[in-house]
Amino acid sequence: MSSRLQNLREEIVWEILLFLDSRTLGKCASTCFLFSTLGKLISTRTPMWTTITMDSDGRTTFKSLPTSQLRRTPPPADHNDMFWQAFPKCILETQRTITPRINTMFLFPTMGRFAPSLKASDAHFQTKEAIEKILTPDCVGIGCASPEVTSVGRGKGPMSGTWAETLCTVSFANFPECTRKVFKVDAKAMEENRALDETPLFNLDSLGDGMDKEDWKVIVILAPADFQTGAFEKYLADLEKRHPKAEIIGGFHSGTTGYYIDEGMFTTPRALVGMCIGGNVVYSSQISRACKPMGELAEVTQCETLSRTGNSGEEEDEACLIEVKVGDKLVQGSQYIQESYTKLMDSNGPKMMFCGLTDDEEKGYECANIFGLSKQPPGAILGTNNIKNGMKAQVFTLDPVSSKLDVAARLEGAKRVASKHSSIVLGSLLITCGGRSMGFYGEEGVEAGIFHEQLGGVGMSGFFSGGEIGPDARAALPYDSEFRGRTKLQGFTSVFGVFFVPQYKPTWTALTEIFTQRYHKMEQKKK
Repeated sequence: MSSRLQNLREEIVWEILLFLDSRTLGKCASTCFLFSTLGKLISTRTPMWTTITMDSDGRTTFKSLPTSQLRRTPPPADHNDMFWQAFPKCILETQRTITPRINTMFLFPTMGRFAPSLKASDAHFQTKEAIEKILTPDCVGIGCASPEVTSVGRGKGPMSGTWAETLCTVSFANFPECTRKVFKVDAKAMEENRALDETPLFNLDSLGDGMDKEDWKVIVILAPADFQTGAFEKYLADLEKRHPKAEIIGGFHSGTTGYYIDEGMFTTPRALVGMCIGGNVVYSSQISRACKPMGELAEVTQCETLSRTGNSGEEEDEACLIEVKVGDKLVQGSQYIQESYTKLMDSNGPKMMFCGLTDDEEKGYECANIFGLSKQPPGAILGTNNIKNGMKAQVFTLDPVSSKLDVAARLEGAKRVASKHSSIVLGSLLITCGGRSMGFYGEEGVEAGIFHEQLGGVGMSGFFSGGEIGPDARAALPYDSEFRGRTKLQGFTSVFGVFFVPQYKPTWTALTEIFTQRYHKMEQKKK
């Protein structure tokens, strides 16, 4: 029992002991009642996060294949059933080894690159019934299937893997003094701009006296890839406007099925799933793109905002960088971009390039995609409408070395941001671009490894996505900056959502209610 209580926060124990009336401990019934209530308080009021990584037998099934070929091989036909059969056992094992109850879950199963989703089967329906019996009624969760997942799990350390290495990564958590709501938005509601109506409002009555009632603080969104439309971007902007204090993160998965847990476990085809968390939660979202500067710093002297029709048929904003000033010399925008492009092609690194723009270097550079060069008007076409004369311009390229350094620095930044409220990391989510894997870094599990080095001893679950949602990823943003750009759908980024252990808030009212309720039940049983 002592090993289970080693992480119990001492202020909770002291509060409980002070509450106990030692003179009644001599009576057997009272002793049982008090210690039963003590167990309930420990299980409900202790913050907890544990991450489990469930192994796959892919390596034993195709052990003659090299890893690179194994990862391109479709999973065995029973891969889905293996997951559904193993998952209830995973929950039971977790509940046996931890004291706090589970009230929140984040689930990321693997799927084959050639399989559209984890399809429902007899094993799935049997598992759904088993899970509903195991979980407490107030447990909520979300998840999605992905070709590759990443985690830092209990006894496993950092890893990234496809179906061949793992069945899934799942994080179990207990967030006391918090309210959590899950929701889903189907494709029709998104297309008809009704998605905001499907997203829950913050309910002040859901929290007890003395709890933090400052609206949602965390919103996590997981959506299928075909939701990347203008309607989704409008939804994201409206959501941020309605909940300005919430930190929103998420990503797009390549499957078609989302998972949400709310009084049972459900799968939902072609729908966005999300979770809102409010109350006594300490959280920091950090995003890393880590662009390496190329060429010389310039000043925009002439530009023009354009408009074009995108692939979706909707109008998209663009800008033409016509002329810049480099030192004392005026240079055509096309020439300025072309010089950096030539250097990039001659280098051995990744061939990705952005044009950074800013009117305040303390806020970093907004990275605009470079769509090409234009003859009329003459210049470089950039994917932004946020450009004006006098702005600083800098060409950036993606670089593995600077990316590693940036991820480490952003995680340190998360600790600094949260230091006013907490110094203990609870756990984390990671949603990272599918391009930031082996092909970019030259090795597996790099970002999970950095997380383990920086925030060792805590769990993390996540997946490789096809588009990430988080605060504006700005190049050259100072590591100690508290500036946060608006929430955006972006590419080639890593988004961390780090949870911290909140400060404990003694609530004698809540304690009294728990004791009173249990005492009345005990008295009724006697009658």
